Amino acid sequence: MAKYLLTVIGQSNEIGAGPSGSRGRTSGFAAPYLDKTSLRSWWPSCVQACGKRDVWLDVANNAVGATSLCDSWVGRCRTWAANMVVIRGSYVLANGGLWRCDLAVSAAGASTVAPTGTSSVTGGDAIPWVYVGVPGAGDTDGTVYARTSPRYDPLGYIATALASLDNRPGFDAKGAYISIGQGDLTVSSTVSQYTQAMVTLAGHITSLGHTCFLGVTVGMSGADSVVRAARDTHMVNTIWAGRDAALASLSGNPLVKAGANLRQAIGVPASTANDTAISSVNNVDYVHMTSATFDQAGVIVANALGLAGW
Repeated sequence: MAKYLLTVIGQSNEIGAGPSGSRGRTSGFAAPYLDKTSLRSWWPSCVQACGKRDVWLDVANNAVGATSLCDSWVGRCRTWAANMVVIRGSYVLANGGLWRCDLAVSAAGASTVAPTGTSSVTGGDAIPWVYVGVPGAGDTDGTVYARTSPRYDPLGYIATALASLDNRPGFDAKGAYISIGQGDLTVSSTVSQYTQAMVTLAGHITSLGHTCFLGVTVGMSGADSVVRAARDTHMVNTIWAGRDAALASLSGNPLVKAGANLRQAIGVPASTANDTAISSVNNVDYVHMTSATFDQAGVIVANALGLAGW
């Protein structure tokens, strides 16, 4: 039996966050597999689907809810502007300084007061900032930081995810699964920035000899047609397109593989997406998957792993 170890880089859907009342997996031979914060992710059904084709998959779920690939994981610099939305880890240039947003992990905020001075500060808009220092040559508007930059991995999430692969012998291969994107809508990541963030992170992962799967996270819906259309436009034109551009850019790297495109495979959640297969939960936030959809997604991810040789 082939044995593989996978660390997960993503956000709430990758963790297993679901609507209130959504049920955990209690049947199937992968049922004992539990994520660190949830009982209901797609990973148990993925582990089970891999097992059915004689593959042992072990998953270290290091996804962090409400994060952005560009701002929270890799690192991106923007020039401060009134009402720009920031999250923990966002870098901005303002008043001759470089600042990093220090909001709580799950919070996002529209900054209306530019940080100023040479020490950490919280403005009248309640956005806390860490003063990083005087901007250097690489600190320019729109920059996605390279692995060699001290701004890379601003919150240590990448280091934590990759540490899960260390000192674990007995596997035929180890890898990282990247599936993230809703938070990049929140902070207005562009397709070129998202692409560069994926390319940078995949290059880091594969330089260590690990396989890197580039996936597309689930689609985003909304309570009305305007919100639904705006969210899905971002998903298709930024996340999906950015992932495909990253795969094309990295086509010469044999350790980079295509993960599942869950937006394509599952589509956009309906505004009344009831989880009738497992419980009567209504997906009222139109972002998180229901338990039934998690089980569906796990098989889709497992199939993508198999097509990639795992």
